[in-house]
Amino acid sequence: MFIEIGNLFDSDLRSSSISNLKKSLIEYGFLHFKDNIENNLKLHSKLVHNIISIRNKLMAHKDIDADSDALFEKHGIIPDEIKKLLFDLGLALQKIEHHINNDSSFTRVCLNNRFGDATINLLKTLKKGSVS
Repeated sequence: MFIEIGNLFDSDLRSSSISNLKKSLIEYGFLHFKDNIENNLKLHSKLVHNIISIRNKLMAHKDIDADSDALFEKHGIIPDEIKKLLFDLGLALQKIEHHINNDSSFTRVCLNNRFGDATINLLKTLKKGSVS
């Protein structure tokens, strides 16, 4: 999950990231959607920074001295904050899609809590270390 969320915020120009989405929105004259994304993400900037830090140290660059327990404690990742981040991103993407497609949706941008709840339950189970 950290790899996928981290990819959304990757600064690499080759990645399918929010940064590249914002560039495309500017290119096609949808500045208000770019601004909407930026305003929504300001609320999550610390969380995004922490997720990327964990991803980089544990998964992407595999820092040899990284202690996963210490990193999670240091960065204080809270599942409900991840859920809110994903919901806000989904809402922004859904608004863009509806505008481009004349109020129609042709993707599976999902704003119910089904996937978010599944993610949170998985994180809680992993934290407990057992399946109930």
